[in-house]
Amino acid sequence: MSNDQLVLRCGVQEHAFSLSTRDIHLLDGRFFAPPQASSYRPLLGLAFIAGLGAPPLNKVLATHRRTIFLSQMQALLAGFENYRDLLTYAYRYAFSGRPDSGGGGSTSGFRVRGLFGMISVRPSGYCDLTLSEAGPAGPGRVIEILDLRRRTTLETDDWGVLKVSRRAAEVGWFSCLPPAITWLQEQSERDVEILHR
Repeated sequence: MSNDQLVLRCGVQEHAFSLSTRDIHLLDGRFFAPPQASSYRPLLGLAFIAGLGAPPLNKVLATHRRTIFLSQMQALLAGFENYRDLLTYAYRYAFSGRPDSGGGGSTSGFRVRGLFGMISVRPSGYCDLTLSEAGPAGPGRVIEILDLRRRTTLETDDWGVLKVSRRAAEVGWFSCLPPAITWLQEQSERDVEILHR
């Protein structure tokens, strides 16, 4: 959707802004502050998977009561602001004992404190370590999920030191949400429609 626009429409008035693919995927993170984080994608008509059909252009995808939608957008901005110092980076990782493993995406097959480990830097802006107990055919029940964005190193049982690094990354939500919120506050229509253009 990086070249498309998200459009908010109240009656004949419209407010449009563009989001990068990274911005959309920031809604998918496990450690995003609002408990309803996963509900933001359908709220904004963004509940689609890349390559499996983006939502149709110029068709109303969702209609919401404007005052409720406004409060949800304010909560979304507050959630992003709470994690601003972490979301403005993209993360990478490497293992000192396995220089060929790591980088982006996800990697599993190592152990931490006797538990199976899987690290993932997807979506961009997040870095999660999932620790699972041993099951009959590999990893079993999840024991703990760690947010590694504030850590630089972690000792593994078998792959040496896990090192996490980061580089600056753009977050479009910080520039597009405040004007959208102001626009919503200025409208008098009861409902707001969401569409893509």
